[in-house]
Order: sequence, then structure tokens, then C-alpha cells
Amino acid sequence: MATRRRLNRKRTKANIKIASLNMRGRFHHGSDKWLHINQLLRDDRIAILALQETHLNREQTDRINSMFQVL
Repeated sequence: MATRRRLNRKRTKANIKIASLNMRGRFHHGSDKWLHINQLLRDDRIAILALQETHLNREQTDRINSMFQVL
């Protein structure tokens, strides 16, 4: 009986996407890269994104945090 229950169970897997991105500065052809990153996270369903070379000061960090605040 126990063997039958195991066979009838649906097998599921948990997946998480992790990505890394080199910013190479804050702007690209005059546009802010942060809007593109936000779209990338949502479209590709990336859970964790590591960013390098962001070159942000405290004011810029605060602005980005308030702009993309998670409720």
C-alpha cells in the first residue's frame, strides 16, 4: 500500500534562477540601466541577481531602493 501511494504522487522540482551582470557604469546610451534590470528580473523570473561595477553613491542607492521598493 505504501509503495502505491509513492507511485501516485506527483513529482515536482523547485527551481531558482541566479544571474550575474556587469553594469559597467550606470547609463547606457543616455538611458538608466536600472529600468532595464527591473524588466529583466520580471521577464526572466530571476530570483537572485548579483551586480558588479555599479559605481553608486549613497543618494543613488537610496533613490533606486525607493523606486523599486517591494511591498
